[in-house]
This record gives sequence, structure tokens and C-alpha cells, in this order.
Amino acid sequence: MPIWSLAEAAGELYHDPRVRLIFATTGGRAEAEPLVRRSPEIMHGLNNLIQNAVQFARREVSVTIFWDATNVTVEVADDGPGFPAHLLGRLGEPYLSTRAGDSNHMGLGIFIAQSLLERSGAELTFDNLVEGGAHVVISWIRANLETEARSNAAAVNAAGA
Repeated sequence: MPIWSLAEAAGELYHDPRVRLIFATTGGRAEAEPLVRRSPEIMHGLNNLIQNAVQFARREVSVTIFWDATNVTVEVADDGPGFPAHLLGRLGEPYLSTRAGDSNHMGLGIFIAQSLLERSGAELTFDNLVEGGAHVVISWIRANLETEARSNAAAVNAAGA
């Protein structure tokens, strides 16, 4: 499925009426849009990061998709308070949370999202926007991401034959 559709499907799983969720693409026009496998790892990982952004946003979350001949990138940014500076270098560790007092929150969301996305070959970076808000960048080497999709399609076709 096209990377745009995959990201949008992951975002559609979680809504908050007070937050506007915006999907956009930048660049990538010279290259055909990458086709990727709708894997549980990618869907759950993207959904979790988008869900966190929506929960902390004041009014808006943007999901920006970029691709070129060598890379595919999905960026998730919100207009909330951003990541606490003292935690930035440790994001992705288990049981790390600013909501530790919340009985329904264990601090595993980013850890699980990062672990799942890394299984798909992604690299994640976490930072804060200059104007405020959290910013997560998920990057894949395009050939690896598309090879996984082609391998899965071939397996499905072989099973059906």
C-alpha cells in the first residue's frame, strides 16, 4: 500500500475532537510513492506515536511523509509542551514517563513503538521544535522497506497459487 495511506490509516485509529490531525507530503514528487507492507509493527508503532502526539497537543498534530530515491521518512509533530529536556536522551527506554502517577500509564508506549518500528528497519529520533512541541522522525532506507513489501506480496501470491 502507498506510504501515505499507511500513515493515514495508522492515524485514523485514534481521534480527539479537540485536536486537528493534518497529513501532508513534502518533496518526493520526482520519485513514485513507495509501496509498503501494512505490517502490524509499522501500524502499531505509528499509531502509538500519533496517539501520544494527540494526547499532548494543544490544538494540532502534523504527520508529514517524505520520500526520495533512497529514503522514506514520517515525521510526527505536535504543538504541546514537547518532551522534557532531561528525558530527551533517554526516550525509548522502558518505564520512562512524565505521567508516572497515572494509574493507567506504565511508560511503555514510546519503548514499544520504537521497538516495533526498528523491527521494520526504521530509525527514530526524538527532539523538540524550536517553537514548542514534540517532534519524532521515523526513517527507513527505501529499498529495505520496499523489499519487505515485495517479499510479503510474493509469499502471498505463492500461497495462493
